[in-house]
Amino acid sequence: MNAGKARIRLTRRARSTQRRLDATARKLINQFVHVLRRCQYDSSEIIAAVTTAARAEMQGFPQGDQSARRELRDAPHVMSVWHTDPLYTDERGRPLPLRVHGPAPSFESLLRRVNRARRLDMMLNYLLRAGAVEKARGRLVARTRWVSLRGMLHEASVRSLRGLQGILANYEHNLLSRDDAQSWFEYTAENDHFPRSRERALVEFYMRDCMACLRRVDAFMLRCEQEREPGEPTMRVGFGMYHCQDQDPALQQDHGKRGRRAKESLGNLSGVSRERRSRPVR
Repeated sequence: MNAGKARIRLTRRARSTQRRLDATARKLINQFVHVLRRCQYDSSEIIAAVTTAARAEMQGFPQGDQSARRELRDAPHVMSVWHTDPLYTDERGRPLPLRVHGPAPSFESLLRRVNRARRLDMMLNYLLRAGAVEKARGRLVARTRWVSLRGMLHEASVRSLRGLQGILANYEHNLLSRDDAQSWFEYTAENDHFPRSRERALVEFYMRDCMACLRRVDAFMLRCEQEREPGEPTMRVGFGMYHCQDQDPALQQDHGKRGRRAKESLGNLSGVSRERRSRPVR
């Protein structure tokens, strides 16, 4: 009885410092449950399992400042335009160093090109914190074409939420599609006996071949955006790649440290938003 009361008090304290479920989180939960139901699982068992998982996750959940800086989902798009638009690149196609304010080419004009409603100081601080941009000799210099959320815990968490929503939306759509013509793009490559000794080689393959593919997809999307007719209806689209693997039970205790070191997550192209431990070599 005393233990039960303690758990209730802990839950109430945790609730006071945590965000309420927003539309994105609720939609993600609905999509996940819908996919489970399409797999013919018993609804009462789904409810029980989800409730049990939520209670287990909340016990001892770290409390802290939940006034989290939010993810700026148009930040990767800013970097992508900076690396591809002739107005912001030199004769070799490299991004120009930009002054903060003023007519094009400037960071102010670049941001207006992407999102006129976005505050300049908010976007600039975000990209500086992410390491995508740095200041040099009174100018802003683009370090990478992508936006790394490594070390930006709250923003990375929101980004992960959107990534899950995108994957589940794909599965949910394809489960309801009657034929391939109505399906969204979904292909995977899997191997049940991949040697652990080649894990690093696999990551290097991703970074070489898959990143090149993502850049081409990004360039195509940008070209279609720029060539659209005035007033033409638009929609948000995304294309991503991700790595997954089964974990050896003997390594589960070391999963946290090892998983963080090995993580190479790619996604949200329009730029490339991802998490990475080491700085890229250009």
